Amino acid sequence: MRAPIGWSGRLREDRRGGVAAMLALALPMLAGFAAVAVDLGHARAVRAELQAAVDLTAIAACPTRPRRSPPPATTSPAMPRPPGTVS
Repeated sequence: MRAPIGWSGRLREDRRGGVAAMLALALPMLAGFAAVAVDLGHARAVRAELQAAVDLTAIAACPTRPRRSPPPATTSPAMPRPPGTVS
């Protein structure tokens, strides 16, 4: 193989600094991914907080909340009535 001539030949043959060049190219992308992750996390937290506020507002706006009705009495012979109940 011929000996490299001039600065371009030396640059082509020189293997030093390859990691630094790759890091310089990859670092902005990694920083961008981190920024997107932080923004998405913040958006999810704000959405959850707003949803909780809307839920509380809807509950407070109800004039009366529905009461839980007692379970229906069963007349099945397989399941006896509890003592003290009237049919």
